[in-house]
Amino acid sequence: THDQREALVVSDEIIVMDQGRIQQHDRPVATYRSPANGFVAGFLGVSSFLQGSAAEGGIEVAGQHVPGLVSPGLSPGAPARGVIRAEQIHIAPDGETLPDCDVTIRGAVTDIIFEGERLLYIVECDLGAGGEARVEFQVHHHDPSMPDPFEAGVPVTIGWRAQDLRIFAAEPGRTD
Repeated sequence: THDQREALVVSDEIIVMDQGRIQQHDRPVATYRSPANGFVAGFLGVSSFLQGSAAEGGIEVAGQHVPGLVSPGLSPGAPARGVIRAEQIHIAPDGETLPDCDVTIRGAVTDIIFEGERLLYIVECDLGAGGEARVEFQVHHHDPSMPDPFEAGVPVTIGWRAQDLRIFAAEPGRTD
């Protein structure tokens, strides 16, 4: 099936393929929570991506160190791709702290997508000086008690736990 939700719900095992090659063959929970590579991490669920180079304990993006969980064997300086899922990113009004987050970045909401039971915010952040590393993050709304959702154009702070940013070897030609 190509229906991810159906595959996760009804399967005992999942095989994720890319261009006819098996990328991961595992239990649904393991495939989702511990993807074998950047393709699998980006294929399942809603994710955001950081392009940069591997660093000790993270990824370097436009001269900024972003802490994360680096894949074994990925050498510092190697081209890397960081992947974080939308449900792992938290959002708050600009300048508010996110106490459970190791990483916080300021940005602005550029779009809001109503998905029924939740909202998906598109937040654009600048990770480099002078705008050389603009990154769009997809953020699922976490706080059902918040009465008013953020609007497009509103500055916000987003954040996550360092262990939730998975860093893999960059895949040539892949920028999503």
